[in-house]
Amino acid sequence: MLCVHAAIVKRDPCPCPLDKFGDTGVEINTFNFFQCAYTQGTCDWSTNTGELENTAQSNCPGSAPPCPSGVDCVCPVDLNGSTGREIGIGSSVQCAYPNGACTYNTNGALMNALGQSNCPTFSGCA
Repeated sequence: MLCVHAAIVKRDPCPCPLDKFGDTGVEINTFNFFQCAYTQGTCDWSTNTGELENTAQSNCPGSAPPCPSGVDCVCPVDLNGSTGREIGIGSSVQCAYPNGACTYNTNGALMNALGQSNCPTFSGCA
């Protein structure tokens, strides 16, 4: 007797929502980040590069020390001189559109709100 089992891959059916112009997005990147809480807002940086992900948050330094393993990430002092506390590690998806790329966290919230007028503020797929 021959048995064949099909593998089922569960994937979010809509990681890239339609943008504000009605254009369909294409997933181009996924990456991991860590979050630090400060008195004037939360900052998110890439664990691999240390690059700031939520650029609309005005108190966040542009970079932090990378922590590729996602362990022992260091929160830099923010632009207001406040000390941060690590509050989480997560991942995000980046979607390409004709009018610019949009990046969403795993909760569906837009991470690159500054300068991207085509991006919906919430993906609705979380």
